[in-house]
Amino acid sequence: MKNIKIINLFVGIIVGLNACSSQFPAPVRGKNYKPIPDNQVVGKGYYRVQPKDTLYRIALEHGQDYKDIVAWNNIEDPNHIVQGTILRVVPPTSATANNTITNTITNSNDNVEVKTLNNTNTNTNTNSATNSKTTTATTAKVVNKNIKTYDNIDWSWPTTHKLTMGFSANNKGMEFNGKAGDAILAAADGKIVYAGNGLRGYGELVIIKHNATYLTAYGHNRKIVVKEGQNVKRGQKIAEMGNTDADRVKLHFELRKQGNPINPATYLPSR
Repeated sequence: MKNIKIINLFVGIIVGLNACSSQFPAPVRGKNYKPIPDNQVVGKGYYRVQPKDTLYRIALEHGQDYKDIVAWNNIEDPNHIVQGTILRVVPPTSATANNTITNTITNSNDNVEVKTLNNTNTNTNTNSATNSKTTTATTAKVVNKNIKTYDNIDWSWPTTHKLTMGFSANNKGMEFNGKAGDAILAAADGKIVYAGNGLRGYGELVIIKHNATYLTAYGHNRKIVVKEGQNVKRGQKIAEMGNTDADRVKLHFELRKQGNPINPATYLPSR
């Protein structure tokens, strides 16, 4: 009887530990892990992991496919990232080549190189400097009443339902009420870079990357009908409206430019 009680106690401890780890995944640190000092300046194109961060949210906030961030940083498990770790969040080839590196630290746990840049431009070519200041005006045109071309992308509404809440300082996107199961449509051609429920507050979420600049996000779905890595066309059904992680059935729609939320109304055709 005593042995049975000991076994039951042991099982209870294991179950409790598993329950805790499922809610708060423990960070994985290799034997050679070296913490990055809190006062270490993070260079351009890098990001220090903050408390409660997830790789999926970091990718969304920087306008990237989370799988690219995994590859750039040699991350073994996307679900386990260590607070304080420095991650590369831009492609290696897009780093500012003319900045002088003044300090370098290597985190041996994930082989992420931390660079402090002094923003010193060593390019003395005045013609290049002049050309870099030249900007091309963005033009927008309405192809038909349902399509608007902006930044060389054809945009359309992600649902036929009326807008119930617009973009604001407190709302990073637009919200639409509807019925459970109503079709959610891709706002433009692109690639599915995320499909799941790993971002708290979004429920079942789809993220489409349209080019190196723009992402769109579609939250609170009941069902997702596309897969990560799949190419989709504007107007294609990608999900069904639902109320996952929400108090009612709705679509939360975001448009992000280089990771920053912007007002979709500028890009969508008039109704």
